Amino acid sequence: MYNARNMPLSTEMMEIQIFDEDGIVAEFQPCWESNFRGLCWEKDNYNIWVQTRGFGYICYSLKGTEWVENKDAVKPDYIIGRYG
Repeated sequence: MYNARNMPLSTEMMEIQIFDEDGIVAEFQPCWESNFRGLCWEKDNYNIWVQTRGFGYICYSLKGTEWVENKDAVKPDYIIGRYG
């Protein structure tokens, strides 16, 4: 099982850290801190949806041991954001 947390960096980027019971297994920086609006896991897989101001939703999928941007992903209807 994986968990995620977001952390602002001194570079003004937002970092998403993925971790399990042993510690951090992946991290990526999807957007500037000021554009970050939230993140949500899909129900039945390890896709993470990041909501940003300006870009909308960006999906990151688990490929092997990394989360990579998945430009072909279709956002499920149950993932909604506070900002539309």
